[in-house]
Amino acid sequence: MILLPYNISSTVFFPLVGSGTAAFTTAGSGSLTGTNVQVSKDGATFATSTNTGTHVGLGIYSLVLTTSELSAKQVMVLVRGSAGTIWEDQGLLIFTYGNASAMYPFDFGTALSAQTVGTVTRIAGSGVTDVWGAGTRTLTGGTYASDLVTILGTAITGTGGRQEVNVSHLKGTAAAGTQGTANVNVTAIGGDATAATIAGTAFLTIVRGSATGSPLTTTEMKTDFAETSDDHYNGRIVIFLGGTLEGQASDITDYAGNSKVFTYSTLTEAPADGQRFLVV
Repeated sequence: MILLPYNISSTVFFPLVGSGTAAFTTAGSGSLTGTNVQVSKDGATFATSTNTGTHVGLGIYSLVLTTSELSAKQVMVLVRGSAGTIWEDQGLLIFTYGNASAMYPFDFGTALSAQTVGTVTRIAGSGVTDVWGAGTRTLTGGTYASDLVTILGTAITGTGGRQEVNVSHLKGTAAAGTQGTANVNVTAIGGDATAATIAGTAFLTIVRGSATGSPLTTTEMKTDFAETSDDHYNGRIVIFLGGTLEGQASDITDYAGNSKVFTYSTLTEAPADGQRFLVV
């Protein structure tokens, strides 16, 4: 079998064996004309080739096939001797490539990354039956349904379209953390190490808490703080998170260490039990 590009004139090479011998013959030079060379395309009737054969040397011959002769999936070339000729009949089977009408649409002369293979409308009947041994997967509406079970050989879990992944390293450095919180040390902000140090110090002064018990009014709030010193948070700002007080802030005018109650400037609504806040 010989592979040649579809609808592109190409030269095919072949040997001729001497009649009644096992040796190649050079005596056919100039005789490969007329009905000696016949071409059939896709099983159609044989017709005389456009070009004649040429002896290259040492019993090897060449034949130039035209674009028309190569406009088929399969091309059969017969080199037949007439009565008294001195070579054995030869048959050449040619498959074409590089065109949608060729035997092989894939272009063997073009890099895979540069090839267009058309639109995939179906994979393995109604779906992909196996992906790396992981079982049946389906393709619906252009979306490939797949359950990730491992990453780099480590089992993972997840529900509702969310994959749960444990990050063990960031840029090669081991990362620590629990309950979905990663502990990360920021060494610079905008390339400035001093800015990171100052920001880190400031962040450590922020206190989180929740409203609990009574009183819970527009001017007073019992907290879940453990601090027992009176006036410990005086002069600081309380910022409310979520609920009807989302985004509101007020200045703390008094803190009672025994009762854990804040006094602050009047709010628009009283905080509810469980209202979260920050003290900055």
